[in-house]
Amino acid sequence: MSVVIRLKLNESPIFQKMKDEGKTSKAPLTEAFANWSNAKIVLIALIGGTMGQGVVWYTGQFYALFFLQSILKVDGYTATADRLVVAVRHRLLHRVRRALRQDRPQADHPGGCLIAALTFFPIFKMITTNANRRWKRRSKP
Repeated sequence: MSVVIRLKLNESPIFQKMKDEGKTSKAPLTEAFANWSNAKIVLIALIGGTMGQGVVWYTGQFYALFFLQSILKVDGYTATADRLVVAVRHRLLHRVRRALRQDRPQADHPGGCLIAALTFFPIFKMITTNANRRWKRRSKP
């Protein structure tokens, strides 16, 4: 499907001009990765950026669910429903914020990882407090 869509698209005017002038690369992968300084930038981006994003995502998704169900003993339905409500609300706010910042350079990734690093412990403490309150309310005779 993507091949069909790609074949129907025209090249951008700038790229078309580069092609006409013969300024495109003959071996782009070799030129990009044979030089150590280019390969080093790619490795830093892959290890630094991707690893940070992975840690934030897995902690926010899987560990939060594991923490609710295994550590705090919240039933599966409640834990999943609560996480879904928070995720939808967060995603909606994120979309609005991105739409408002469309014209600005996107440096959200490092800032997002920093915010996550600073807020994971307070967020999990808040989760523990709220989950324990609900458990106490349900267990009263």
